[in-house]
Amino acid sequence: MPDISYGDRAMKVQVAGIQVLSRTMMRRKQKDSVQEGVDLGRVLKEIVSWAERFVPSESGSVLLDDPVLKRQEDGGGRLFFAACFGKKAKSLVGTSIAVDEGIAGQTYCSGEPYISEDVSEDSAFQPEVDRRTKYKSISIIAAVAAHAI
Repeated sequence: MPDISYGDRAMKVQVAGIQVLSRTMMRRKQKDSVQEGVDLGRVLKEIVSWAERFVPSESGSVLLDDPVLKRQEDGGGRLFFAACFGKKAKSLVGTSIAVDEGIAGQTYCSGEPYISEDVSEDSAFQPEVDRRTKYKSISIIAAVAAHAI
């Protein structure tokens, strides 16, 4: 049975494990505002579902930064695939990319939305995730929900 459905459409959303999710929630400024008992997995599923309704797509994901690594590494850090849907969602969820890698990293670092209608013609696109998942991205829309704190 699908995780999320609306109208006659349904989607299966994969959510990263508790270790990845709890680590991304270790934010100095916000840790007290995250309420106990909030089902972060459910929240991420709703975000992915809302985004897919807004921009219908074959696949999609939510990436979260790792604030612990961000503080430990000199300007480095990782973006984790916290929630994904689509054919390769299971192989992608829980994995990560460098914060400065590809379109997602560029979007994260700049805080500016990014649209690439043809990633094969886009120098910002890094095909590493496609190689890892054996998926062929065609276009990407990326946006930052809340910029780095």
